[in-house]
Amino acid sequence: MSRTYNKKGNNTKFSRHKALIVIGITTFFVLFGVFIIFRSHAATKPHYSIIIVAGQSNADGAEAYVNDTVSNFDLFGAKSHPADSQTKLVWSNLAGNSGPPPTVLKSIGNDAMKYTKNQATFGPEVGLARGLYDQGKRNIIVLKVSFGGVGLAQDPAVSDWNVHSKNEGFAFLKSRLTTLNEWVAAQGATSSVDGFYWVQGETDSSPEKAPLYEANLRDLIATAHSELGLQPTAPFVLAKTSLAAWIKTAQNLNKTNPCGKVDCAVVSSADQIVRAAQQKVADTTANVKIVDTISLPRHGLNIHLSNVGELALGYAFAQVSAGFNPTPPAPTQTSTSAPVTSKATQNGGGSVSGTNSISSIQKQNSTASNPDSQNTASSVTSNDHDIVVTAADGKTLISSNEPNQQSFFGKIITGIQQGWESMVNYVLIGIGLR
Repeated sequence: MSRTYNKKGNNTKFSRHKALIVIGITTFFVLFGVFIIFRSHAATKPHYSIIIVAGQSNADGAEAYVNDTVSNFDLFGAKSHPADSQTKLVWSNLAGNSGPPPTVLKSIGNDAMKYTKNQATFGPEVGLARGLYDQGKRNIIVLKVSFGGVGLAQDPAVSDWNVHSKNEGFAFLKSRLTTLNEWVAAQGATSSVDGFYWVQGETDSSPEKAPLYEANLRDLIATAHSELGLQPTAPFVLAKTSLAAWIKTAQNLNKTNPCGKVDCAVVSSADQIVRAAQQKVADTTANVKIVDTISLPRHGLNIHLSNVGELALGYAFAQVSAGFNPTPPAPTQTSTSAPVTSKATQNGGGSVSGTNSISSIQKQNSTASNPDSQNTASSVTSNDHDIVVTAADGKTLISSNEPNQQSFFGKIITGIQQGWESMVNYVLIGIGLR
């Protein structure tokens, strides 16, 4: 009895088996790819970009009120921004400290934060954070340390910001950064210092201190890199300070002694020396940028920037910082709408130890004589044209520049594609076609 060989049936069975094998292998590689992506995502430590804002009263925002019913200014109401709730903040000033752990930027408007004349105020950190957010920057922690009336030159009578002074302003900033980095490490995260924004100079506008400003500023910048860990190519941005509006206002109010014990011509000359030093350092130092404040809106006696002025200064800071992209450390490391036109230089770019208490700085400087003790710009005529007066909300036109980074689900798709390619290659090798 002969047997009939059903070649077609056997081929069909073989095809079905082959199809099942292909499906099984495909499923395996798809699931394996998804598993690898999820595992990789879960193991990735968050990385925080620390941005330092420091200086004296205009860094603090002495008269830049969060809410101003007279001008109908509401920083976190009608003028709110996504960065307000996504940017973290740690601050210190003469009234006290906040964090770590960091709070969110918009907490500046809370009742508990009303440390200036019982009204919530803010400095350039808000516009800066919003501008950086518009550029695509994320995971930012602003570390703000500001002391009204504190100069950069060493002064045996009062506290100062000089990097060679022990246990004073710079040492306190360094201590606060250390504490913040410890908090970051405790979260299993990493951090890097990716920007330093310096708003200071008015107190040094005296015949004795002004000639020292350039050297002191260069020391500050160098020490920010060597002791604070400011990234080599990170921006160090200067606010080009000005007393011109305050001098003009003082002369209009008091014809006898408008600038106090010092002649206004002497103060104006010292102010110009400080401004020239700031500009020279920006022009000759790699990664140092500058934004002139001379035409920004001010408040009261025209020494302090208004809320519109502070917001504009912050946006201008972000604008001149555009182009710097922080590089997270290796996985093994843990961390120790009218435009403002700003003048930014595009050319390439001491040991302090110990901690300091804010109360001692406050005590030492409470009786110091300087323009900050006067309080707050009307339009100022000047040969400087670095800044154009801003619109009511102080916002600049900054182009959005989202980084070209793959999304989480994009990574899953990539994993699936890689798994599929590996599977196809395996099958082709198995059947002798590759």
